Amino acid sequence: MGWTEDGTGAPRQPDGRRQALLPCTLGFPPKRGGGASNKPSSIIHIPAFLSNRVCLRKQANPIHSIPIRSSLESCRALTVVVVVAPASDTPIFVQATGLPSGWEVRHSNSKNLPYYFNPSTKESRWEPPSGTDSETLKHYMGTYHSSASLRPDGQGQQEGKIRASHLLVKHRDSRRPSSWREAQITRSKDDAMTIILGHEARIRSGATSLGDLATTESDCSSSRKRGDLGFFGKGDMQKEFEDAAFALKPGEVSHVVETASGLHLIERLE
Repeated sequence: MGWTEDGTGAPRQPDGRRQALLPCTLGFPPKRGGGASNKPSSIIHIPAFLSNRVCLRKQANPIHSIPIRSSLESCRALTVVVVVAPASDTPIFVQATGLPSGWEVRHSNSKNLPYYFNPSTKESRWEPPSGTDSETLKHYMGTYHSSASLRPDGQGQQEGKIRASHLLVKHRDSRRPSSWREAQITRSKDDAMTIILGHEARIRSGATSLGDLATTESDCSSSRKRGDLGFFGKGDMQKEFEDAAFALKPGEVSHVVETASGLHLIERLE
């Protein structure tokens, strides 16, 4: 397409204007009559796409859209884009993740959870990196990493291990004050306590379940699995969390448990 890279790795248009990367993930067009659930927000032919100073670039396997910096926010707002190549009528769906340049969402087979990975630096983390667009990431994760698509692996309980789910509310003094919901968490511990006590009251009243609340309100990436942490044994978790979880009977929900990660409600599943 006539795009080049300069020494900094920032793509430039032929006229020299520098671009910024917006990571995206390749999706697939719906089949006719298939009742596709996620319709694109717009269909753009390549010439029109380029005239808006946006194009596609393939890097290491993921598909990236490249808007100019001044248009970055408006481009992020367009979470689903369809591009029709000039030589084909087959659209390519591109779903923005909201992550900073160079980052992508991957899936951990061992923990059955999504995580964030930077192929260039080889850095991986459970929480979104700084500079993440939280709303775009929330939309993306809800579409591709929701609890509906991430199910327990069905393995039986291992000896000496239990299975539990939790709901985590972080605060500014948490060990990592960021989450998939908020790139930078600024609430105080008192505010976090007020929030989680409200969640506990709703659960105990029967108005909702811990799993349902965890899906939308938990600051842990396990929210994609309704807070399910799978099976774990002694020494696998922080001591305060572990002690509270092992003290529960299956089906019981703990009161608020405080760890270095934040404030938790724990439900023992098995």
